[in-house]
Amino acid sequence: MNRTALTTAAVLLVILVVAVLGYGIAEQPFSCRVCHDENKIGMSWEKTPMGKAGITCMDCHSDPGLFNHLGVHVSGIAFIFKTSRTAKANVPQSRCLRCHFSYKTDSDRSVAADHYSKYMKQTDKCQECHFQGSHMVLDSKRVPKTVADGWAGVSVCMKCHPDKYAAWSENSLHATAMDALQPAMVGNENCIGCHTVGYKQGGFISLAKTPLLANVQCENCHGKGGKHIATPREDNAPKASLSASMCGLCHSSSHHNTFSDAEWKSTKHAAALKTLVKLNATAPGSVSNGCLQCHSADYILAPDNEKPSLSEAQFPLTCPACHDGHSTQTRLPVNQLCQSCHSGGALKVGMDVHHPTKEMLLGRYIPGTTIFNPPATKHVANGVGCPNCHMTKSPFVSEAQPAKTGHDFLAKPEGCVPCHTDRTAEQNAALIAEIQAPTIAALAELKPRAEAAKAKYATLSKKGKAKVKASIKQPYDLAIMGYDFVDQDSSRGFHNPGYAAKMIDLCRTNLPLFEAAAP
Repeated sequence: MNRTALTTAAVLLVILVVAVLGYGIAEQPFSCRVCHDENKIGMSWEKTPMGKAGITCMDCHSDPGLFNHLGVHVSGIAFIFKTSRTAKANVPQSRCLRCHFSYKTDSDRSVAADHYSKYMKQTDKCQECHFQGSHMVLDSKRVPKTVADGWAGVSVCMKCHPDKYAAWSENSLHATAMDALQPAMVGNENCIGCHTVGYKQGGFISLAKTPLLANVQCENCHGKGGKHIATPREDNAPKASLSASMCGLCHSSSHHNTFSDAEWKSTKHAAALKTLVKLNATAPGSVSNGCLQCHSADYILAPDNEKPSLSEAQFPLTCPACHDGHSTQTRLPVNQLCQSCHSGGALKVGMDVHHPTKEMLLGRYIPGTTIFNPPATKHVANGVGCPNCHMTKSPFVSEAQPAKTGHDFLAKPEGCVPCHTDRTAEQNAALIAEIQAPTIAALAELKPRAEAAKAKYATLSKKGKAKVKASIKQPYDLAIMGYDFVDQDSSRGFHNPGYAAKMIDLCRTNLPLFEAAAP
């Protein structure tokens, strides 16, 4: 071989070695970081699960194959000499699924079946939700760089949860919480914390620096979403608590007094679960799990196949039992919501009576009572609902005279004024007392006899195990139905004075018959 050929071969060999070495170097993440460290992509990538697992830039930004990789490198070199440096490193979904390949399991290296059916079918690339997911937890363009410590903001959450976002943005006052602040309050630390996300916790700083964390958003209730966004799985999804104290973090001030001792905390709603537990301890077996449907928020909201038992239930009738957490609207029309629990159900003579408010208000016929045409209350006929009387509100005046949201659920005479404008609250109070007086007197008169009758009947029936003669049972059932219906309604006749009077008469007529027939 002549000298020229040897020289050529040597040069080609050197070029080949340099090319191979250059290619090998170009394949390593540190070569990409020469340019891409200006926005800390490389540095943050090293801290992600993908970086720690040894996944390189080319694994995601190129399809397999020498020529595909060379094409990316050539494009990168050409990009350096461009005057307009605007580029998008789109990663098609097919590249993600080379590793995240399973739709059947839910682990770090797989895509859960429900995740695929809910979200991946709606888009052709994972990037729609996982902005720069291999580089950092949050999208550096859509979420300000000042946002740290795992806060994401609703603009990220909405990508996977559009239905929840729609409910929040279209119906909830939370979505415009900042707008509710007067200009002087925008800089007030006592206000900002409840009108933004993550204030003084690495989240909201100011409207200028962190506008996407203004207003009350998902993470105010669910907690930080960064981990879930980085690896969205059901087992790391931040869950909102059903505790009233979660809402009470903000709704307990003089401006939003809902959770205070003067309102929700003072109600039977707040003690609903304890009431059942105490009753069951006093009379074991007297409480069924079905009672939880009106006494426990976690029972009400749990799927049918995951209902907790009395020993498992944790929360009484907290805010989420009545309010949808995303829209903050009531889960049912207000009257229907109240009456879903404050109802005796399919009552008939001989059954135990429990909160028959709905039946009293609507004048429902109770089979077997012989009261075939109960009078309906005029309030219902005129469209007056439960909140009109039981949720009287008033605005904030001062710290000494805080706002009232009506969540004590107590009927107040001032609630009558908006409709009965010809009377003052004091005059309404006197009228209410006048309406209730006959029922109060009748219940006081009948109470000792009704209690004696119950005790007598329990003895006769041996707690229901022995059959009682019809001549004794029928007047007893009618008398107790009449008494308990009015007593359990708890309005002392005000909900429907005419119907209450008829039920009192039912008791008065049949109680002596039982007393005479019972041995």
